[in-house]
Amino acid sequence: MGLDRIAVEIGGMAVKNLEGNDIPLASLWAERRVVLAFLRHFG
Repeated sequence: MGLDRIAVEIGGMAVKNLEGNDIPLASLWAERRVVLAFLRHFG
């Protein structure tokens, strides 16, 4: 799976910004490159 296809697949998902508001994931890389790290807390 290429990076462009991954961007299309996950771009419409929502994530929380620092204020707790939902924003489209694709808006993070609309104007610049980004590094995404997903953390999950178990417990």
